[in-house]
Amino acid sequence: MKKVLIAALATAFAAPAASYAATSNVDIYGRIAATYNVLNTDTSVAGQDKTLYQVSSDNSYIGFKGAEDLGGGLAAVYQLEVGFDAEGGNNNLSKSGALSGGTSFVYRNTFVGLKSNDFGTVLLGKHGTPYKMATGRLDVFSNEPADYRNIMGNIDGVSVFAQRPGNVIAYVTPNFSGFSAIAAYVAGNETGNGTASNADAWSVAGMYSNGPIYATLAYEKHNKVTGYTLGTLVASGNPLDNNAWKGGVGYDFGPGKVGLIYERATVDNTASGISYTRSAYMLDGAYNVTGNIVLKAAWSHAGSLSNTSNTGANSYAVGADYVFSKRTKLIAQYQKVSNDSSASYGVGFGTNAYYAPGTGYGTGTTTGAAGDSPSIISVGMVHTF
Repeated sequence: MKKVLIAALATAFAAPAASYAATSNVDIYGRIAATYNVLNTDTSVAGQDKTLYQVSSDNSYIGFKGAEDLGGGLAAVYQLEVGFDAEGGNNNLSKSGALSGGTSFVYRNTFVGLKSNDFGTVLLGKHGTPYKMATGRLDVFSNEPADYRNIMGNIDGVSVFAQRPGNVIAYVTPNFSGFSAIAAYVAGNETGNGTASNADAWSVAGMYSNGPIYATLAYEKHNKVTGYTLGTLVASGNPLDNNAWKGGVGYDFGPGKVGLIYERATVDNTASGISYTRSAYMLDGAYNVTGNIVLKAAWSHAGSLSNTSNTGANSYAVGADYVFSKRTKLIAQYQKVSNDSSASYGVGFGTNAYYAPGTGYGTGTTTGAAGDSPSIISVGMVHTF
């Protein structure tokens, strides 16, 4: 991370803000990742392409964070993090030869809070839920095209429990001999006093990290939400009450590591009003063959929805990293999803690389159908700073 004085940026702020800036430091950090992808949609829809090509941005972002010592073991903390499209805002040549494009920015973890050495940290703002955060370190393809979120936290191609909502109040405990916990409340984004029931969400996670062992247990509950995501928590119509829990364990052994996750989710069905459950598993590992080459592999399985047969899937991923330094690496990955006849799980997770039958590819019109089994080959570069 590169430290610079906020005072150096004072010309960008009004005078009142500059008076505070002179007493604090800010860390500038980020990640730029881009891959060239060859996507086989396995579409069964007549007239649609089976093979698509794209340069994609895979969770690229820039952030600013810092802290001010308030004395007595108390500090003010803050962070502003923004995701962007490293490939240039989806600029590309269409089949007709026309150049299309735009720029896409999205807020990531952005908050202000207080941190106490003895009592922990309280945050207010936009933040990934504890449930989302709990098992991220167990994914050897985290934030890359073969990210495990194509199955974990995902219900038949829809990301339900891998959220980064706004309106978050979060508490992070201190570390007690390797044990820590995070709890978050997601308030309803209510803008009026209508008759709809109030909507909100809860998410908690406990972690143990000591030496080569990491273990975690997490739970999340959505109350009267209007959809699968937590972007807008104002209930109306047929509200949903979703919940999930998962446990994970990881072990590092010198040049390698392995991870295992089990997840069980319960989701309301908007059409019938009947809840259904789905279980999922993930097993993965990575091994440093030489000082520069790391081999990775992962298998994920989604069981069928309890009220619908043939809705399960298996996801397979293999890859290799060529590591130049702690900050820079080349990546090569292959991921394939084998869907049951009525399932629609997809591949990839980067901007414009994500595809699920019935959901589509980026902003395009290739949507496929349930039972299609897509695959993706990705080659690219990741740099962090």
